[in-house]
Amino acid sequence: MIREFLSNLEDLKLEVATDGDIIAIAAKKADWAVECKSLLNKHRSFQSEREWRIISYCPPDALDMRVRVSGLRLVPYCEVKPQGDDKDRLPLTSIRIAPRFDNPEAVADAVRTLANINGYKPRIEFADTPYRKL
Repeated sequence: MIREFLSNLEDLKLEVATDGDIIAIAAKKADWAVECKSLLNKHRSFQSEREWRIISYCPPDALDMRVRVSGLRLVPYCEVKPQGDDKDRLPLTSIRIAPRFDNPEAVADAVRTLANINGYKPRIEFADTPYRKL
């Protein structure tokens, strides 16, 4: 990641006139690089899940942009819809609930209800792995 960033920075010097512009653009590029690479990292304790991550860039001006609340923040996102023959159903077999809920059984009931409403009967589990606080 650092080599790629430095290479891009060398190219940037040829395109931009002032040092201030270079610093501002370089800071944005560095932030973007770290954000993109951090999506690929997981805590070791999640290794047993053998899950796949689908990472998709959603530009800020996308027409299908949505926003959800997370804690005290608004989080923009784009929905990714399944493709193929059975595009209305995902192969959902289990849901793992993050730790640190005051009433984990109530959360499990709510998750189970939401899954049932949508036609799923997944195994509900509780994670004991670290979870970042947002």
